[in-house]
Amino acid sequence: MYPKLNSVFKIKIVLCFAFVLFFNVRTTAQEAKPKVSYYQTADLTEKPTYPGGMPEFYKFAGKHFKVPSTPEGIVIKGTIRVTFIVQKDGSLTDMKVEKDLGYGTGEEALRVLRLSQKWIPGKLNGKVVPAEFHLPISIQEPDKQ
Repeated sequence: MYPKLNSVFKIKIVLCFAFVLFFNVRTTAQEAKPKVSYYQTADLTEKPTYPGGMPEFYKFAGKHFKVPSTPEGIVIKGTIRVTFIVQKDGSLTDMKVEKDLGYGTGEEALRVLRLSQKWIPGKLNGKVVPAEFHLPISIQEPDKQ
């Protein structure tokens, strides 16, 4: 009914099938890989910063950060860690809380970041580029008596 295939022809069919399968898997893997559109701060020649420097940002944050209320006897102390992208125009995007102290401290840190003015973007070899920034924010609520 079907013509008998010689072994060379069988090998060609198997190789053809393997090539198609390999190409398809490789293409799918490349498509699934997320495209990163920003640089790591460590790779830059000039780091992003707040206008006036980081001490100015911490003054701003200290003025605007409202320590969330906590139950009696609970004092919030520690470091909140947030990450965000400083875009080419200095705007902040993709803000995320990496470490939270609870009681809404992470959300409050993001609120303060949204209030801040545009940052000075980072540069790579003189060219302004978007960059990921890791920011620790220390909270030292006074002891409640």
